[in-house]
Amino acid sequence: MKKKKWVRLDNASNIFLAAMTDVDTKVFRFSAAVEEAVDPVLLQQALDKAYDQYALYHSVLRRGFFWYYLEESDLHPVVTLDDRPPCSKLYHFDRKELLFRVSYYQNRIHLEVFHALSDGTGALWFFEDLLSEYVMLRYPGDFQGMKVEEIDILKQQLEDDSYAHHFRNEKQRNFNVAAQSAIKTVTKAGIAAARYGKKATYYVLAVDEPGHKPERVYKVRGKKTSDNRTHVIEMDMPVKEVLQLAKGQHTSLTVYMTALFIDAVYRTKQKKRPEQTIAVSVPVNLRQFYPSESARNFFATTRLEYTYGAGDDSLASICESLDKQLKGQLSHESLGEKLNRLIAFEYNPFIRVIIRPVKDLVLRIINYFNNQNLTLAISNVGRVSFPEPIDKHIQQLYLQTSAVRPQFCAISHGGRLAVCFTSPFVETNIQDAFARSLTDAGVPVTVAANKVTSDELGGGKGKAAEGSSPFPDIPLRFIKGQVIKILVLASFGIIALAFIAEALWLGETERLRLAVFGVASMWLVVLIIIRKRRNIAKGIVYLIVSLSLISVYWDYLNGWQGWSTTYFVPIICSSAIIAMFIAVRVVKLEAGDYVPYLLVAALLGLIPALFLALGLVEQVIPSAVSLGLSSVMLILTMAFRRRLVLRELEKRFHI
Repeated sequence: MKKKKWVRLDNASNIFLAAMTDVDTKVFRFSAAVEEAVDPVLLQQALDKAYDQYALYHSVLRRGFFWYYLEESDLHPVVTLDDRPPCSKLYHFDRKELLFRVSYYQNRIHLEVFHALSDGTGALWFFEDLLSEYVMLRYPGDFQGMKVEEIDILKQQLEDDSYAHHFRNEKQRNFNVAAQSAIKTVTKAGIAAARYGKKATYYVLAVDEPGHKPERVYKVRGKKTSDNRTHVIEMDMPVKEVLQLAKGQHTSLTVYMTALFIDAVYRTKQKKRPEQTIAVSVPVNLRQFYPSESARNFFATTRLEYTYGAGDDSLASICESLDKQLKGQLSHESLGEKLNRLIAFEYNPFIRVIIRPVKDLVLRIINYFNNQNLTLAISNVGRVSFPEPIDKHIQQLYLQTSAVRPQFCAISHGGRLAVCFTSPFVETNIQDAFARSLTDAGVPVTVAANKVTSDELGGGKGKAAEGSSPFPDIPLRFIKGQVIKILVLASFGIIALAFIAEALWLGETERLRLAVFGVASMWLVVLIIIRKRRNIAKGIVYLIVSLSLISVYWDYLNGWQGWSTTYFVPIICSSAIIAMFIAVRVVKLEAGDYVPYLLVAALLGLIPALFLALGLVEQVIPSAVSLGLSSVMLILTMAFRRRLVLRELEKRFHI
């Protein structure tokens, strides 16, 4: 059996995992409009070629005891018709799946990537290679007249800004090397800083310098989409005319568009209070400042803000303020300090030994407070071009991302600028104000949007998209998680009311307490089955623990008769080992997915030895059977799967 390689996640990726929600899936989408309707067969062939060259994209995400990690997989991506809302969830903790997807609709090709795998620049390298392979397959006549050396030169040109240029040499073919975090190799000072631990809230968040107390930040409110889908509004415009407007304000295109965004938010506010601060998160590609060959996350986040009432509040004033802040935060000193603090957090000895669920909780809290300190977010990838004759077949590129707040992503190609707004809200007044600012300045803007309400979708059933809309009509989704939460809360609410009623009027609560415990136990088991349904071995281990604890407590409630320790726990442990042994062969799970849990189940089966030692057992046979089965299973596992067990423990318990 092939030994699968693995690599730990860097700190930035762990933050994405902790902060991921049903609304903010931490997924972003690159799209390309090509000349003709997409040929899915050729697109699959192009994906096969590109996929073979990218070791990083073969990864699946696994959860260890202390950290998450990426593991090499044998999965193969399949091109699909675009039938999901943009930026739909890619990572599910209970599934082994690739962290990207390729889809198509009409003349558009989409690449969606989970942000824990790569940042926008790294994903763009993959997308450029995918599009290049597709165009060469789709229009072979454009390349038939070329000589062999001309084709070689063309392919070399394709590698200039691509992942392949950095990773196709022999040294980088190794999965572990290809998947390593670039942050670890930035500077010697960064490695030295890893020896020291500092407060996480300072260097994880996108905040200003220490001692700076930010103003009260305005938060955009609105009606959220009914099934948590991202609301996308695309704006297409000539980049030259927008650049001229930016030059007129003596600033960059990014700062100019950010200023327009801030102005649009303020102009659409219902209550315009004096000295209201609007803050924007802006990612910075660190490859512009530090040499890096990694397609992993390698960026820093800057925070820009503008407080109304402190100046004349003109567009020129906003641009001047933002431009000054951005230049100050993009100095080598400022970036180096931030990176060193980030590395220090990742390698802090105390933090490394904290179990992963606690880390997730802390990072989730940090992310919550970070969100409270932001109004908007923007990202500008910049200009993307392809060598001829490939470039002429690609009409436009687009970039979208899931959103917990209003934000936009900008990308330009072939003289056109695409600004894609994403938002969790149904309302579009901010985007409308942004577009009007441009059209009033003489910039022609073309707008397209996806449908997010039941009325737009014809009662929520969905239908074929009309005309030339780039977005398919996706029916509203059934949100199972919300239904489960409602049922659980309702059940406990009813039980609590019944408990109070019997205590007040009947004066006896013993039977009702048992009923309450029974219902609660039922829901606990059901939730475990639902959450662990895709990993049978893990689900069985969770059931052993939960059912054993339930039985012991139930026995205690009834005056302790000893049936739980004598019969129930030993029998459930023995049955679980047998059931797991059968299930993994019927379902044909990979050894790495079940052997660690088989080992845990066998260790749990030794617990009846403690019951025997404490005299809590009236009948020895059930405990003896459990001890015998567990011992045999432990011996066989360590005899035939010792290396696999040690390797899995190394992955899951790495610190």
